[in-house]
Amino acid sequence: MGNTGNGKPEAGFGLLILSISLATFMSGLDGTIVNSALPTISESLMADLQW
Repeated sequence: MGNTGNGKPEAGFGLLILSISLATFMSGLDGTIVNSALPTISESLMADLQW
């Protein structure tokens, strides 16, 4: 990544890592929520939904 010239990475690098980590966590969480709610949604719509 970028360098300020004194051997230390820029402060934006930590923010980038945090953002990517948060997006990865949220993606997994969303998949878990959908899989848990799918039977209830299917029953409510009286449809045979499969994931």
